[in-house]
Amino acid sequence: MGVVALGVAAVAFSWWRVTHGGGDIALLHPPLPVHEWSDYVARLASTPLPAVPEIASLRAATVRRNRAEAQALGVGVSPPDDPVYRAAAQAWQQAADRFVQLHGTAAMLQVGRFEGLRLAEALPPVLARARTDAERDGLLVAESPSPDVQACIDLGGGFLHFVGRGGFLDDRGALREDLRPLLQAVFLGHWGAPLKPRHNLDPQWHTAERAWLSRWKVEWQTDGSLESRVAAADQLRAAAEYPADLNAGVLLFEAGHIDAAMERFGRSTAPEAARYLRIAEKARAAR
Repeated sequence: MGVVALGVAAVAFSWWRVTHGGGDIALLHPPLPVHEWSDYVARLASTPLPAVPEIASLRAATVRRNRAEAQALGVGVSPPDDPVYRAAAQAWQQAADRFVQLHGTAAMLQVGRFEGLRLAEALPPVLARARTDAERDGLLVAESPSPDVQACIDLGGGFLHFVGRGGFLDDRGALREDLRPLLQAVFLGHWGAPLKPRHNLDPQWHTAERAWLSRWKVEWQTDGSLESRVAAADQLRAAAEYPADLNAGVLLFEAGHIDAAMERFGRSTAPEAARYLRIAEKARAAR
């Protein structure tokens, strides 16, 4: 599947930044280390893709699938319910299977990394003209899309539908530069999800990419299950600067699990932890 799927057929992203009225408990969004993204891009630049013909075949199949996905989303149809998309997705699966068989899972993920970078570069000029969800959705079904819109569709399928809902845009509708790493990780998750049953790409992920995807799940994937989001927070506990227990507590508090949230707040060393714990204690007493 295209960018619609990350473990499920369709992921409904949300622009909502989690805040909680009456208690002022909110997820923290600490900045990413400044060097992480530049180091990552430099590492990719030092390892260009091999010149093999299967890359062109894979990209052609990706374009066909992504165009079908965008068209379905643009008219309000879940892509898996659209026969044109299903056929294109099956053809992509066949091209991906052949690529992995010939070149391995590491090469397949590397192609995805470069496609993700291309999408992030293609988005800004389009976002400058389409500031709202409705405007971006309209671009997906335009009869004669401009070259830059076509590039976004060809690279990301329905990503224009989800980019705002996924938390990647600022208040002006522009791409948040500080969240490019998270966008890259989400793209890679979509890229590899259809291959998991036969070709698990997960072992080939960089440590930084795993952390970026976990951060997105914790901080922005508001439709994800509570269990998966708390688990993502726990995966970030190895990063001393990340408030993993505090954010896990916020998620638990939001879901009404006040005792579990209190345990997390009590364990956290973040400056906000003591205040959050007091708020949770008051909430429990008010039951």
